[in-house]
Amino acid sequence: MFENAKTYIHIKLELSKPVMPLVPEKPEPTPKEVVPVKRLIKWDYSKLATDDFCKQVAIAIKALTREYYNMF
Repeated sequence: MFENAKTYIHIKLELSKPVMPLVPEKPEPTPKEVVPVKRLIKWDYSKLATDDFCKQVAIAIKALTREYYNMF
Protein backbone atom coordinates (compact mmCIF):
# COMPACT_ATOMS: atom_id res chain seq x y z
CA MET A 1 0.00 0.00 0.00
CA PHE A 2 2.81 2.42 0.81
CA GLU A 3 4.31 2.27 -2.65
CA ASN A 4 0.97 2.37 -4.44
CA ALA A 5 -0.26 5.50 -2.66
CA LYS A 6 3.22 7.18 -2.65
CA THR A 7 2.58 8.77 0.75
CA TYR A 8 4.92 9.56 3.61
CA ILE A 9 4.39 10.19 7.30
CA HIS A 10 6.43 12.79 9.21
CA ILE A 11 6.46 12.24 12.98
CA LYS A 12 8.08 14.73 15.37
CA LEU A 13 8.63 13.71 19.01
CA GLU A 14 9.54 15.98 21.89
CA LEU A 15 10.63 14.31 25.12
CA SER A 16 10.78 15.96 28.52
CA LYS A 17 13.86 13.95 29.51
CA PRO A 18 16.70 12.99 27.18
CA VAL A 19 16.96 9.39 26.05
CA MET A 20 20.69 9.44 26.75
CA PRO A 21 21.67 10.40 30.33
CA LEU A 22 23.40 13.74 30.78
CA VAL A 23 27.11 13.84 31.51
CA PRO A 24 27.58 13.98 35.31
CA GLU A 25 29.11 17.15 36.75
CA LYS A 26 31.73 15.23 38.71
CA PRO A 27 33.39 12.00 37.58
CA GLU A 28 31.90 8.77 38.82
CA PRO A 29 33.90 6.86 41.42
CA THR A 30 36.19 4.08 40.34
CA PRO A 31 35.65 0.54 41.63
CA LYS A 32 38.68 0.93 43.93
CA GLU A 33 37.05 3.97 45.56
CA VAL A 34 33.76 2.14 46.18
CA VAL A 35 35.27 -1.14 47.37
CA PRO A 36 38.81 -0.69 48.64
CA VAL A 37 41.38 -3.37 47.84
CA LYS A 38 41.99 -5.56 50.84
CA ARG A 39 45.52 -6.16 51.96
CA LEU A 40 46.34 -9.69 53.02
CA ILE A 41 47.42 -10.04 56.61
CA LYS A 42 50.51 -12.15 57.07
CA TRP A 43 51.66 -13.59 60.33
CA ASP A 44 53.71 -16.52 61.45
CA TYR A 45 51.57 -19.59 61.27
CA SER A 46 51.66 -21.95 64.18
CA LYS A 47 51.39 -25.67 63.94
CA LEU A 48 48.09 -25.66 65.78
CA ALA A 49 44.97 -24.87 63.77
CA THR A 50 43.25 -23.54 66.90
CA ASP A 51 45.90 -20.84 67.36
CA ASP A 52 45.46 -19.70 63.75
CA PHE A 53 41.68 -19.69 64.16
CA CYS A 54 41.89 -17.62 67.36
CA LYS A 55 44.18 -15.10 65.61
CA GLN A 56 41.77 -14.81 62.67
CA VAL A 57 38.78 -14.33 65.02
CA ALA A 58 40.64 -11.63 66.96
CA ILE A 59 41.50 -9.78 63.73
CA ALA A 60 37.89 -10.02 62.51
CA ILE A 61 36.50 -8.73 65.82
CA LYS A 62 38.94 -5.81 65.82
CA ALA A 63 37.92 -4.89 62.26
CA LEU A 64 34.21 -5.12 63.09
CA THR A 65 34.54 -2.99 66.22
CA ARG A 66 36.56 -0.37 64.32
CA GLU A 67 33.92 -0.25 61.57
CA TYR A 68 31.07 -0.01 64.12
CA TYR A 69 32.88 2.75 66.01
CA ASN A 70 33.45 4.74 62.80
CA MET A 71 29.74 4.50 61.91
CA PHE A 72 28.65 6.33 65.07
